[in-house]
Amino acid sequence: MPTNKKLIIGERYGYGFSNSGNDGYDYPTGGAGMIFSRSAAKQLAETCSCPTIDSPDDMIIAAFHQAQPMDYAELYLKRIQPISFHKFEELDPYEVYMKWLHEDMPKQAVHALHESSRHTEL
Repeated sequence: MPTNKKLIIGERYGYGFSNSGNDGYDYPTGGAGMIFSRSAAKQLAETCSCPTIDSPDDMIIAAFHQAQPMDYAELYLKRIQPISFHKFEELDPYEVYMKWLHEDMPKQAVHALHESSRHTEL
């Protein structure tokens, strides 16, 4: 691989995907760890800054949230554009997606919890 290639490796998540599959993009989440090529790390170091020394890295790098939606004030979540949430314990991740991340924001999730055991992450 060329040394100037910008590469980031991590657990694959998605954002903004439409039912047609024409919209949205993939990104690495920090929950499983991330690996940066030297040139990608250099660009992040030059353009990304944290507000405090203990700021969560995955939230700062690309607006990832480290908790469930109910752990944040609803007004706070309405003012920002969340990309992901972690810790789907005792809740349906499809409902969270449809309420907080899906552009149309319908009231009901389209998939039941554990409807499928199919995995699409890398």
